Amino acid sequence: MFSDLQMLQTQISQMSVHECESLDAAADQYLSTSTRVCESLDHFATSNVPGELAQPTLTLSDLIANIPPTSNRLIERRKFVEGSKNATIQVKPSALHFYNMQSNQRQKCLLQLTNISTESLRLHIIPPQTSYFQISYSKKDQLIPGLSMGISLTFTPDVERYYYDCIRIHCQNNQNLLIPIHACPALDLTDFPQEFQFSPVTVGLRCVMLE
Repeated sequence: MFSDLQMLQTQISQMSVHECESLDAAADQYLSTSTRVCESLDHFATSNVPGELAQPTLTLSDLIANIPPTSNRLIERRKFVEGSKNATIQVKPSALHFYNMQSNQRQKCLLQLTNISTESLRLHIIPPQTSYFQISYSKKDQLIPGLSMGISLTFTPDVERYYYDCIRIHCQNNQNLLIPIHACPALDLTDFPQEFQFSPVTVGLRCVMLE
């Protein structure tokens, strides 16, 4: 039994993006069918048993309904690593930042994915899991070598606080990337100079730099 489990895990890890999506769809259909069957059995049981027994405290369909939904099974089954590139995809920028936010005011930025391999690729882009971040892009069947695709990210905060989420890129070679998203109500210091250079000044004189 242990060897069968290892064989199954190996087969799952070697599945392509398209096969994973098909497996997810089949699993969702199976769960939906199982739920309907349980509801039918519960209805049959409660309608044919008189008295107090006709009011069960907890049914099987109730247990299924209380299971928290999984946003995307690939997040649980695959490992995603932060980085600017892997063997096939380069990401620019490697992290996304939003500054100077205001409540209910939208901000946008652009993420670029480039195929740096010699083969056409199929990518599965897993969007952020919170409602504050929304992505949009033109989906392509394949990304040919050397070409890029852009992903537009929109951020809409409700209050001024720190926000975090990420975009996950599921690749064919299972070298999956994670692009973190940070948003905070701090000042944008990306253009602030790291140092100031003053020309030689005579002792006792004052030098002022104007921008």
